[in-house]
Amino acid sequence: MAASGQPESSATRKAPTISPTLTYSVPIEFKGRSLELRGFIRTEDVTNYVGLWMREDGQSTGLAFDNMQSRQAWTEYSIALPLHLQAAQLTFGFLLAGTGRA
Repeated sequence: MAASGQPESSATRKAPTISPTLTYSVPIEFKGRSLELRGFIRTEDVTNYVGLWMREDGQSTGLAFDNMQSRQAWTEYSIALPLHLQAAQLTFGFLLAGTGRA
């Protein structure tokens, strides 16, 4: 959902089997010192957690990873990773663990 109240993306999970995710992956064709992902998240009846996540990959996965797990309704969140010289791919997104809606 967008802060305006209009849906941008949403996930609903009624049974704790597969966690809904929204994932994007882009090549790292830029320079800098760090990467930051920001987004507003609104939650309803989430039993585990919902959050933004981001991972940098080079020749193998996992140069850097952040997975936030504590949320409140309509709050802006951000995560940041240092930009590694070996990084070639950035994968990031949103996930809902447990049941509920976000």
